[in-house]
Amino acid sequence: MTAVRGLPFAHRFTLHGGGPHLERVDVDAAAPLTADGVSTFVRYRDAVATRYGYVVSRWALERDGAVQGEVLLYAVDGDSDGSPPRHHPSEDRRLRQIAELAATTDPSAVPGPAVPTAEIWVRGDGGAPVPAALETSERLDGVTRVRVLGAGVVPSDAVLLLAPPGLAEEAAAGPVHADVYACTYRDEQKVAAKVRSGRGRPAARLTFGTLEQLTEGPAR
Repeated sequence: MTAVRGLPFAHRFTLHGGGPHLERVDVDAAAPLTADGVSTFVRYRDAVATRYGYVVSRWALERDGAVQGEVLLYAVDGDSDGSPPRHHPSEDRRLRQIAELAATTDPSAVPGPAVPTAEIWVRGDGGAPVPAALETSERLDGVTRVRVLGAGVVPSDAVLLLAPPGLAEEAAAGPVHADVYACTYRDEQKVAAKVRSGRGRPAARLTFGTLEQLTEGPAR
């Protein structure tokens, strides 16, 4: 078995427009992005570690000499089996969807990465911090939507995560411990009600804060 990290990442393209941490990501890929689309493992680097993922295109086309498209990005552990998914990546237990992004083979067409003043990171039981994105949902009466933008912190099947109200503000001033709860689009409202009432069963207990906080300070 060849692990994901051992694949030959001989191609390169740029993902962009994915919000915090993912405004621009230049990835090395095991297969090229073409006008026919792409379905391949990728490797990229952030401020902490080398990350691995899988991208599959929704559409792609060639325009002005460059390929552009829209892809789904999945997180995967670098030590996982590097064999391609047998079916759609959403059905593969190794992979956890983390973002929808634009993709292009022309990196000059993408502005440089935004530099937010306080990007949020998350850490599990020990281990290095992983990028995260938090959103306070008005539709869910203030419950926090959590996206963990990497592998190794939450179970691979925990694609949609919810956390108690106020976490986004607390994390910016963190570090802070918080439970996260897994849900699906179908039961998101039901799980959100349990989160607000404190009756839910968390998928994990995580520590949120800025990168500096998670590498230097104790959590509250």
